[in-house]
Amino acid sequence: MVATPDIGGSDPLDIAFILHSHGRENIAGWKDAMQRPQGIRKYVGFLAWQSYSSRITFHTMEVPDQCRISTDVRVMYFDTDAGGVVHNIVYLRFIETARTLLAIQMGMSFQEIERTGIHPVVTRTEIDYKRPAKLGDQLRIDGRITEWSRVRFWVEFEVVRPSDEALLVQCRQALALVRMPEGRPVRLPAAFPASLSLGVAGE
Repeated sequence: MVATPDIGGSDPLDIAFILHSHGRENIAGWKDAMQRPQGIRKYVGFLAWQSYSSRITFHTMEVPDQCRISTDVRVMYFDTDAGGVVHNIVYLRFIETARTLLAIQMGMSFQEIERTGIHPVVTRTEIDYKRPAKLGDQLRIDGRITEWSRVRFWVEFEVVRPSDEALLVQCRQALALVRMPEGRPVRLPAAFPASLSLGVAGE
């Protein structure tokens, strides 16, 4: 699926990457277009379509085994709310743990992050709560990479209670690699999704 040149449906990260890649003269053009709202879509859409459509094309081919993760967690008292069920925000912590372990499994070590200053940043989260988990429940968090372009990728998660195979939560997150402290997006490694090693992340 290729994003439409009309930026009304485009991700701000893609737009930022396009502008950065095209250089200062086009950023100046962007600022000029900002003064003419009707010209914004036409200007950025032209850049995306003409030279960088491949950067906002998502791939959905079969991914290697290292692009999948499964972790276990037991619900503790501090995970629950006054209603006696797991608080909605706690599921995101469970998911973040699984996502971090997935990144390490794919070659993105804490040491590389510290060395390069490139961090995986969540740019979007979509989550559906199906059924509640309760104190003492043993849960399994399954995650896998499903789509990717040159500058971002999507990971899908399911939180399951193995005792009855109940699906409790479904979550989908978009991530990008960002160089800090500049806050500048960088391309995914050329070997992605086979590897997420930051040693080969592009500018």
